[in-house]
Amino acid sequence: MSKVLSGESVVPTQFQFHKKGSVRHVEKRRNGTCAFADCVAQVSLAAYRKYIVPLRSSDDTSQICIAAIVAHFPPPFGPNADNSAESKSELSNFHVVGLGVGTKYLQEYLITNESSDFGKRVRDCHAEVLARRSFRRQISLEILHDLHSDRNLDKPGDVHLPARVPIIERIAGSKSTYQLKEGVTIHFYSSSTPCGNSTIKKFTEMKKEKFDHSLHADEWPVSAHERIAPHSVKLGQFALLLKRDDTIPKNSECEIVYPRFQEPPGTSLNCGMIHSCSDKICRWNCLGLQGSLLSRFFDKPIYMQTITVGRKFTNAVCRRAICCRAWGYKSSSSNGSYRLNHPSVMGTSVYIDEDGVVEMDQTTYGKNAIFESLCWVYWPGMVECEVECIDGTTGQLRLGEDSNISLIDNQQRSVSKVSTFALFGTYRQIKHLVHAIPQSSSTELNKLSLEELKAVKKEDSSEYDAAKEGFYRHRVFRTWKRR
Repeated sequence: MSKVLSGESVVPTQFQFHKKGSVRHVEKRRNGTCAFADCVAQVSLAAYRKYIVPLRSSDDTSQICIAAIVAHFPPPFGPNADNSAESKSELSNFHVVGLGVGTKYLQEYLITNESSDFGKRVRDCHAEVLARRSFRRQISLEILHDLHSDRNLDKPGDVHLPARVPIIERIAGSKSTYQLKEGVTIHFYSSSTPCGNSTIKKFTEMKKEKFDHSLHADEWPVSAHERIAPHSVKLGQFALLLKRDDTIPKNSECEIVYPRFQEPPGTSLNCGMIHSCSDKICRWNCLGLQGSLLSRFFDKPIYMQTITVGRKFTNAVCRRAICCRAWGYKSSSSNGSYRLNHPSVMGTSVYIDEDGVVEMDQTTYGKNAIFESLCWVYWPGMVECEVECIDGTTGQLRLGEDSNISLIDNQQRSVSKVSTFALFGTYRQIKHLVHAIPQSSSTELNKLSLEELKAVKKEDSSEYDAAKEGFYRHRVFRTWKRR
């Protein structure tokens, strides 16, 4: 056994020293899983470069994380199916229906005192969360448009005549129940491994991805996930992790402690109120991507069929984090549509920055990435796409005279359309059309409390609420931080 003599300097094992003048790729070289995963990544990054990059500052050198929800249409009936060159490409059957760019989240003190203004700030601006919020905005618009068309009503200000093929349709004979269009499937993309449990590279055997050349660009691997033996639960194998917020005082009486457990950067077992993206994706794989309120308008939850990950991806670790640790989840809902969804987990060799390199200082140890505070959301809309820039330090829209961002919306507003407040307002519009209930006054529409939101969810989405309670009773998730 080696010994360290008194007075010797000790180099922490996570430090990586580099020779002077050394460079490396911005993204490490890696193998993908199949052509389908690469297509999902390509169409996601194409949307980012087309709609977001022109609005970002050209001087900005900070790193980013991108996430997207992609609809796949059965060939040859994609949203771009025509005689154009684009429709003949491999990507013609893929359609981005929600995209997020960001790495920030709010500290608890910013939202503690919100009462009637609840939900006007976007608490969690990590890319995966923003992508799902954008997706929920998009399907809300599709429902609104369908209901207005059915009733021959004048369209509201944010619902347009359709120029894009919707991904949902009303079930025949139903007044307000929807489903994904026949053959349409939903797929998730993240440019980097989601924060939290999927970054804990232990408790499993790790292997490099092998590209499957036998699969066509419209095919993805389908195989059952093996149950993970809970051999290291007491060491943090299935640990829930929070986005670190050191402004929250520790409560030593209810601290979660695992022996020799090293918290991944930016996360904590105890300090925080917002769960990591790994935890949230695992929850979505139990309860669906549509959320609580919209669940009442769908015949069953909307689950992702695949998830494609770029940087720092390890298949076995990702499976554990985003679905398999929820093994044994049983919904308490009566219709039996809620279940544990096991998406196909895939890696991609498509890079955000194909050719970029960075210089490595001798004392740099590989953890010097700087992430910007501006976050972005995109959804395709019904005629024109919409893009918003959210200040990750405030959770509100970033509008400024010195930036192209002001072109996004000529109304000087600060509340994002993907905020809880705005999504709840859109839900109210849908509910008004479905049940012909009186429209709320402008004063009522401008206020929302957490208590009101909880009451509406419990009354209007009882099946989802029951499924959620079953999720919280699961042995892994019973310590979930609930508002």
